[in-house]
Amino acid sequence: MEDRIHPRKKGRKGVFFVKVISIRIRITFGFFIEGKGKLLYS
Repeated sequence: MEDRIHPRKKGRKGVFFVKVISIRIRITFGFFIEGKGKLLYS
């Protein structure tokens, strides 16, 4: 029974982890591009 519950939990955690990473990358790139734009314009 524990083996049946565990993979589902692990999978859900993995999906959450991937979502967090993708959001962090998007925010990081957003700030990087914004900073580059400010440097170019100033």
